[in-house]
Order: sequence, then C-alpha cells, then structure tokens
Amino acid sequence: MIRVISKKEFRQKLGIDLGTELARHAPVESVKELYGAPFSYIHRLEKYKSQKSAAQYLADHEDRWVLLSLLLFARPERILEMGTERGKMTALLALLSAPQARVWTVDLPPRETHGIQYAWEADYPKGEHINLFGAGHKVTQVFCDSRKISAQNLPPMDFCFIDGNHDYDFVRADSEYALAQLRKPAVLVWHDYKSEEPGVRRYLHELSQHMPLYRVAGSWMMWMVFALVGYEHLNLRRQWLYWPR
Repeated sequence: MIRVISKKEFRQKLGIDLGTELARHAPVESVKELYGAPFSYIHRLEKYKSQKSAAQYLADHEDRWVLLSLLLFARPERILEMGTERGKMTALLALLSAPQARVWTVDLPPRETHGIQYAWEADYPKGEHINLFGAGHKVTQVFCDSRKISAQNLPPMDFCFIDGNHDYDFVRADSEYALAQLRKPAVLVWHDYKSEEPGVRRYLHELSQHMPLYRVAGSWMMWMVFALVGYEHLNLRRQWLYWPR
C-alpha cells in the first residue's frame, strides 16, 4: 500500500518554499529551457513574465516539486540519480544541493541502446544540460548498465532519485542497489508511478509491503513516490491508503 499525504502537510512538515529557492537561484530563461523538446510545456509559462512567477509555476505545478522539496529538506552531500537522459533534472539537483554536495548520475554509455524505451532517447547527447545552471562541476556522469553499477564502487549515498529504465527488472535492480548504498538519514524518490509504467508500479507495490512509501495528493504530484529512511520524527500522517492495481 502507498500512503497518500496531503500537499498541505507535506509543505508544513518539510518547511520548504521551493518557489523562493528557484527564483533565487535560477534565471527565468533557464527555467523555461527545461521545457524543451521532446516534452514541450513552454506554452504554459508564456503568461509568467517575472523570474519569480516562472519559478513559482515550476515549483507549484510539476511533480518535480516533490523531489526538489525533499532535496532542500534533506540537504544531502551525496546524491545518486539513476537515469540521466538530457540532464535537466541533474542540473536542478546540482543547483539546489549544498555547495559541497556531489551528484552521481547514471545512464547507459552513449552508443549503447539496450534498455532504451523511447526512440527519441537515442537522438541527443546524454547529459547535455547538466551545466544548465552553472553547477555542472558538482556532477559526475557514470556510464554503465545500472544493473552492473556495483562495479563502479560509488560511495554511500544520502539521496537517490530513480528514473531510469522503467521495466520491472531495472527498477528492482536500481532500487535494491540504492537501498544498499544509503546511509541514514536518507531519502529515496521514484518517478513515473502511473498506469503507463507497470514495472514501476509493480515493484513499488511489492516494496510497500516492507517499508513505508508515500505520495503527495495531486495529479502531477502523484507521479512521485518517496521513502524517508531515518526521518521517523516527521510523523507523516496518511490522508488515505492506496493499493496499486
């Protein structure tokens, strides 16, 4: 079962104003650039003229609000991202993490296509936007099949974002590696918990039988599922329980 909590409680318990943080750190044009092809949402931002309002839109209306709020709350020093793609989320993780933080982002080597789910993924340089906000120096790209990542000898992690291949075997392998690498307190976040990604849903349903998993109520927010390891003092109160089908 997945524990669904209200957006209000999530904000109150974490005490994070993501819109303010984005407005302070991210130039408006760079924020808009995050909405380039192949997923073009730029029309949604046209009416937001100021740097603050564009950043506030991003913070309030997208599922990444959950991920980045957890990042700002936890202030991790070691961050692992499974699935680099173009590196847009990597750029945000680097931007909003502590100055001394490091980000490791994992994806297949550029010329390998095994595990690629969408044709357009092979048409662009992996990680091309990692330095979008000028924080690319904090990022290390790791090119390997994530199921063989143990050979990379990465250090223990405080924060992990899993958004690689969404097939069940990959999600399970990525998650088991992340759980083994974590040092408490730590945060895990999974993306694309939705009906179109049965592998993600299946694995998280299984995992929820063994550890508390949470979602934030709201259409976009429901795509993110997260686990808090060593943050029991937050005492998140579930709004309702959710059993995936």
